[in-house]
Amino acid sequence: MKQEQLGREKILTALKEKLEPLADVNAMWEGGAVCFDRFDEWSDIDLQFDVNDDFYDEALKIIMDTLEALGPIDLRYDLPQPTAHGHFQTFIRLKSTSPFLLLDMVVMKHSNGERFLEKEIHSEPVVHFDKLGMLAVNTFSKEDHLKAIEKRLAKMPVVFDLFQVFVKKEIERGNPIEAIGYYMGATLK
Repeated sequence: MKQEQLGREKILTALKEKLEPLADVNAMWEGGAVCFDRFDEWSDIDLQFDVNDDFYDEALKIIMDTLEALGPIDLRYDLPQPTAHGHFQTFIRLKSTSPFLLLDMVVMKHSNGERFLEKEIHSEPVVHFDKLGMLAVNTFSKEDHLKAIEKRLAKMPVVFDLFQVFVKKEIERGNPIEAIGYYMGATLK
């Protein structure tokens, strides 16, 4: 007999029931497709947690133990630290879920103020609990965004020209896989 697949609601309910009663876990919310009303059978779960700094390691253990009890965990990939956004981020596939229902989880130390809450970029979060009232959507600063674009545009001509030699070098060496890697990282980026 085929085992029924574990769905989004059961995963979220298990995590919420385990974490919400803990004094050092401040919030749990979702981003991604569900915020844009586009969640479907191919969607993953973009889940964020805010935890007190001194409870961070314990929170990670509780989250992983909860998922393992549901799953078990079939595949897991932790982004190398430090990440660009400064948070721990992991991708998890549970054995009992659809292969599309990955968990893209970010566990945030409370002291790091970056929450991915700009409405124009991330839409309204789906809040499962927010004990501190901290998940008010941030206002997107068009001016700051344009400044960041201008700063990047100023660097691009030099960086682009400088690093194209890596693609050409690997082509000349007969290393197509390395050339593709440099093409992806230096040309397309």
